[in-house]
Amino acid sequence: MAEEKTPVLAIMRPESYREKSEALAQDYGFEPLYVPMIRLEGIKDEGFEPFIQRVLAGTSDYVVFTSANGISFTLDKLSETEKKDFITALKKIRVIAIGPNTEKELIKIGINKSFLPGDYSSEGIVKALCSEVKGKKVDLARSAFGAKVLIEGLEKCGATVYETHVYTLSIPEGTAQKELIERTLAGEVNAFAFTSSMMVKGFMKH
Repeated sequence: MAEEKTPVLAIMRPESYREKSEALAQDYGFEPLYVPMIRLEGIKDEGFEPFIQRVLAGTSDYVVFTSANGISFTLDKLSETEKKDFITALKKIRVIAIGPNTEKELIKIGINKSFLPGDYSSEGIVKALCSEVKGKKVDLARSAFGAKVLIEGLEKCGATVYETHVYTLSIPEGTAQKELIERTLAGEVNAFAFTSSMMVKGFMKH
């Protein structure tokens, strides 16, 4: 009787998630095939310095991080002294986290009292905050591909919203990506893990 093959799971998350994702796939009985279809790249736009200054000055009422990446790419742009001052200032502001991973990243840096909406989405944040943000300043630190619905929704609720892009997403192209498509067409991949719409776009582009 032929030995049953371990099913192959294609994981297309950014490289920084490799170790954790491969371990999880193996725990569930899959052979992980790790081929990133998204690359994360830090950027610093014209809104970054004003954002930092509002936090340090205490003039920002809310700071919204839509992902753990938004936190890490924000801190990466600061010196050690600036990081310390920024985190200290954040503790005096209402910090909003989308999703438990974002909340965990905040806890790692000492922000233990962030607000986590029950609905992990832009719409969920708008619904949760709408009744309290009128006349308030809200800062968003996120990717360059963030949905406009969050800004528009908070503005309709009466908030003044500032947005800074701390990282962007791109689609990597190389031998690994080409081989994934070839193996897919050959029927050698049993399952696919898509964790974002951008990942789907990257896969379909190839």
